[in-house]
Amino acid sequence: MFNLAAAAVYIAVILACGIASGIAFRAKRPIEEPARWILFGTLFAILGLSRIFNIEEKLRSTARNFFFDSRSYEGRWEYQAPVAGAAFALMAAASIALVLLAQRKHRLPGRLGKALMAADLAAFGMISLVGLRLISLHSVDALLFRGPHLNWIIDIGCSAAMIWAALRYRQLLLASRRR
Repeated sequence: MFNLAAAAVYIAVILACGIASGIAFRAKRPIEEPARWILFGTLFAILGLSRIFNIEEKLRSTARNFFFDSRSYEGRWEYQAPVAGAAFALMAAASIALVLLAQRKHRLPGRLGKALMAADLAAFGMISLVGLRLISLHSVDALLFRGPHLNWIIDIGCSAAMIWAALRYRQLLLASRRR
């Protein structure tokens, strides 16, 4: 049931990204801008399909079965811990680089650039979350799925941020066209 609810939220994201892409095309913005909104929409379409068809769970299950079959399930920490540590370090470095790159590259009018940067960060957040769920390290799973369900907070937060960014982008372009 939660997977279908998440897929419904992702459909809202896809629609918002489609709206932003359409307005960018009509406003004759540089091709990179509508292409990015299409890319963001595609990302959320893939995430939605993954939710509907339980692809993440199937991948985790396949990895778990591999460790059971190879009789190394109890020792999987040796494989997962370095991967999780590298993933955290990579995500931290990538998020810093993404913010710096976005600020440098998007020398757009302030609010328009901020809407695009918010979309970049929301997409990065979703990709990072999926990566952490796929690693399925016990301590990371405990953090994501117990207590305040950080998994849901990040997922819904990134989705909401993407919707906000797309609609804000649309609003700013429409306002500039009216002037």
